[in-house]
Amino acid sequence: MVRNHSSKVLWVIETDIGKPKAHKLGSKRKSPKGMNADGFKRFDGKSICNHPHWWKIYNFSTADVFDWGEGVMVIGYKVKVADDEFDIKDDTGKSKIKVEYDYSDGWVIP
Repeated sequence: MVRNHSSKVLWVIETDIGKPKAHKLGSKRKSPKGMNADGFKRFDGKSICNHPHWWKIYNFSTADVFDWGEGVMVIGYKVKVADDEFDIKDDTGKSKIKVEYDYSDGWVIP
């Protein structure tokens, strides 16, 4: 789960639905209960803790995101990963199915 306490909009990704899909998570919102959030990054492409790509969440953890100066601070178990980390890859490691980005606003919980 990702709880966005910040004033920034985030992407939250889930991969358990077959195809990797990133959802827009607004300010002061959290990902839906029962949704396995696999990672997150900033919607505007700016860095979180000097890393502009995905942060991967492990072991069904919860990531809490807060404003921190001009950026955000994250509390929770996470690790930096490449931007193509959640793409589905072929045997050679090349991305064959890329993350789909859902720009709708109806996915989140206040």
